[in-house]
Amino acid sequence: MKDLDGSDNEIAEHVINPNEEELPEEESVWYFTFGVGHKLISYEEGSHRLNENQIGIPLAGNYVKVIATSYDQARSAMMAKFGREWAFQYSDDTFQKMIRESRHTYTKLMTLRA
Repeated sequence: MKDLDGSDNEIAEHVINPNEEELPEEESVWYFTFGVGHKLISYEEGSHRLNENQIGIPLAGNYVKVIATSYDQARSAMMAKFGREWAFQYSDDTFQKMIRESRHTYTKLMTLRA
C-alpha cells in the first residue's frame, strides 16, 4: 500500500518510528494531524490552501512528520506548506503514545524537513 506521497506504507509502528533516520542532536521530530474538514487539492507548491468552493482529498486520518530544531520551526514549516489547514501539533513522545492508545489508523502524508 502506498502513502499519499507515493512512498511505501508499512505497519504504523515502523512508519512513525523517528529512528528510521539518524537525526542531529539539535533536531527533533514533530507530528501534525488533520481534522475532518481539512482537504488537499494537489502536491503542487502553494496549492494546499482551499477556499469554500474547492473540493479536495480529505486529510482526516493522515499526519505529516516534520523534522525541525524547535516547536516553532516545525510549526512554521507546516504553516508554509499547508497554511492553517491542519488540526494539532504533537511532540514525538505524545504522538507515539496517542498512536499506541488510539483505535484510529493514521497514514503518513509526507515528511517535511524545516
